Amino acid sequence: MGSMGDFVPICCVCFKVRDDTNMEAGKGLWVDLNTYAVSRQLPLSYEFVFTHGYCPDCIAQYHERMPANRPSNIERQCDTERIKL
Repeated sequence: MGSMGDFVPICCVCFKVRDDTNMEAGKGLWVDLNTYAVSRQLPLSYEFVFTHGYCPDCIAQYHERMPANRPSNIERQCDTERIKL
């Protein structure tokens, strides 16, 4: 295995990869894996080494949906009082 440059960040939700080619590390565009392989002139059989994370679009969707999944303060307070009883 080589340097950190050999690792390809991949979104664990949509499976896009970040292409940092000719950009500051961490600032690249998130693209489809096939697009990435073609732009790097790599065969699709190339053995990528992935590091998982989230692309900006998926993390934004997560943050938008998160409040809907949180119980309100009142529900949490009721649950706490039931445990004390």
